Amino acid sequence: MGKGKTVKEQEISNLSDLSTVNEKVYNEFYPQILLWWRGHADISWKLHPKVFRHPSTERKNERFRESNLATMFEGRAMARVENHPTKATDWLFLMQHYGLPTRLLDWTESSLIALYFVIRKKEHYDVDGALWGLSPALMNEALGQMRGILGVEDAPVRTLFNEIYEDKKGKGPPVDNENVLAINAPHANLRMMLQQSAFTIHGTIRGLYDFENINKYLVKYKVPKEAKPDLALELRRLGIVESYLFPELEYLAEDLINSPIMTEEIKD
Repeated sequence: MGKGKTVKEQEISNLSDLSTVNEKVYNEFYPQILLWWRGHADISWKLHPKVFRHPSTERKNERFRESNLATMFEGRAMARVENHPTKATDWLFLMQHYGLPTRLLDWTESSLIALYFVIRKKEHYDVDGALWGLSPALMNEALGQMRGILGVEDAPVRTLFNEIYEDKKGKGPPVDNENVLAINAPHANLRMMLQQSAFTIHGTIRGLYDFENINKYLVKYKVPKEAKPDLALELRRLGIVESYLFPELEYLAEDLINSPIMTEEIKD
């Protein structure tokens, strides 16, 4: 279990609180001024990438499932994507974009956008949420890499990408890789650009919160359930809405249906 891990005493109940948190986290990790943020609708959720959230009892089965997902997606997506990727890295980002479980964990450079994901779904308004803050450079350093953000072509990152396909090359399941790396991913589509996307890539089922000395690079703030409706309204007034963060037409239509200009009669 990580040493020194606590939920910060400061709670986020309004955007003024968020501004205070931004300043505190900035000062805590200074001089590393680049911060990443992630919002959880449920404070109990762990920092696991989706493919590792329901681990098999056998590690080799977990690897095999991940490898199968990636290979099947790549094989079936080629006819559906006009300019399909040619590298394993690009395929994985495309999979993440369309919601397939991958070993990537989404972050954003905007605390406002991260907070939106805390309040996005009304079905979670009955539980407290959480806002995570991360210094990606300090995390990489604490976990044995350089102090900085790694590129997708750097050797440790390529290892984590390429091992997904090792089973299909006849090499058998790779050994467990305990690396978690903050990576500098290209904004390959409009959604990634609008969400100011950033990623950590994980080679282990261990959640980031379970590593040692996480207080050196990771913080967590509580968002009370009672504050979620008012926060949603404050964010809407600032233009942080579904159709901005998800530019596809279906999200625009849904956002307009749920906008204040619509009456209940029209919705029906």
